[in-house]
Amino acid sequence: MFDFSTWLGFVSHDILKYLIPAGAVFFATRILFARTISIRKIQVVQADRRQIFREIGWSILSATIFASVSMLGIMGLATIGINKIYTDISDYGWMYLLFSLLAMIVAHDGYFYWMHRLMHIPPVLRVTHLLHHRSRVTTPWTAYSFDPIEAVVQVAFAPLIALLLPLHPMALLIWSLHMVIRNVMGHSGYELFPASMPRSRYFGWITSVTHHDLHHQNARWNFGLYFTWWDRLMGTEHPEYLSRFEATINTKQKS
Repeated sequence: MFDFSTWLGFVSHDILKYLIPAGAVFFATRILFARTISIRKIQVVQADRRQIFREIGWSILSATIFASVSMLGIMGLATIGINKIYTDISDYGWMYLLFSLLAMIVAHDGYFYWMHRLMHIPPVLRVTHLLHHRSRVTTPWTAYSFDPIEAVVQVAFAPLIALLLPLHPMALLIWSLHMVIRNVMGHSGYELFPASMPRSRYFGWITSVTHHDLHHQNARWNFGLYFTWWDRLMGTEHPEYLSRFEATINTKQKS
């Protein structure tokens, strides 16, 4: 039975989970550290207010869809015992909780890559993903700016993985916070990662802000979310990724 107060709680939670990180990164890059971080601006152009208001509006709708699907697909299926949600950590232990969290992040990266590529097939693009690419110059508010169909595709991962893998609500919460924070950072428009990261032996597999920003500049490249693995394996990483990253980072040294 539908419980309006529970649904409202889910929606409020997901909207705040978007607004707080996006607002914090926007405030930090545009106001608090604006002068310091301006040298790390990836594109010269700055998004205008019309774009920002559009992104916030669509993102709030996406957060509402995320909350609704999560409530029905995770909480609803758990109620009838179809998925593998458990509530007592001692059932599997803390090590398994950590494993399940890492497994979700890795699996979500693969899911995102292939769904993302699917949504770039021209007929599919027009009804799923074109709205997101209206933001060629991105802002933290771009993070959830999805067409409703894409929003359903994006959130479907959580109920699907919960059918296959025993998951504790804490793991789901941490995964979702990691997802939105990385998403907000990836759309910030400023390179927030250390200069040595892309060529690092240990951390070069993590996507930088430049990595995703290049996808908004040229949609043929860089479909990955958290990691560079799939792009490199499938030959879809932008051929100028490293040089573009370094050009942004080294702006201060050149000036």
